[in-house]
Amino acid sequence: MRIEARLAQDEKRTYPYCIGGKRRALPEECGGPLAFIVRRDTLSLYVADLLEVIQDDWAAGDFGAVRDRSEDLEALQEWLGLDEFDRRALNRRLRQYTAHDEAWRC
Repeated sequence: MRIEARLAQDEKRTYPYCIGGKRRALPEECGGPLAFIVRRDTLSLYVADLLEVIQDDWAAGDFGAVRDRSEDLEALQEWLGLDEFDRRALNRRLRQYTAHDEAWRC
């Protein structure tokens, strides 16, 4: 979190709120920030290799192999979407938190 300026409070707004962001939070079982970085870098190479194999299988007309590889991609889904950030969803959860709504924990 970075505070860029102190402004007058807007009575129509619920605080806290997010004005921007980048990436999702780390996956729960990633082993911490350093382990996350190592795994992310390793997975980047793995995904690049996997996509190359899928492309080769596709070019060879081996669609059964492509289908089999799709299961590998599904297993990586959480890691493949880490660069996504949904500011509106975060602000919804912050409003729930402020209202003491337990749904914010989900």
